[in-house]
Amino acid sequence: MKMRRIAFLMVAAMLLGCGSSTTSVQCSDVPVVQVEPDQVVIQVRDTLTISAHFGPICPGAPGQRAGVFFWQSRDKSVVTVDSLTGKLHGINPGQAAVVATDTLDRSLTGTALVLVTTRQGGG
Repeated sequence: MKMRRIAFLMVAAMLLGCGSSTTSVQCSDVPVVQVEPDQVVIQVRDTLTISAHFGPICPGAPGQRAGVFFWQSRDKSVVTVDSLTGKLHGINPGQAAVVATDTLDRSLTGTALVLVTTRQGGG
């Protein structure tokens, strides 16, 4: 558990050091797909379910609807994802994007960055 925490802190430090800035939640006139969490660290053979929803809509914009999303991994040799549920499964160490696409409007997508690390403790 301690190694997992250290690995997560190292990845977080790397991501923060790459020019990332703190962002505030802003509304949008068009639907925006938000994936939560949008940055994930898991070990090989671990699973974790992520979720997607539409981001905040500005007052006066057309109403927000519930989203149904289709999930895909950009590198299935690193991480797979159940296309209906968003359940991740770490396959090999590496980094891959996982994308949620709105089933009614395929132009609406959200992405999570998944880092898969080597299993600690040999188990």
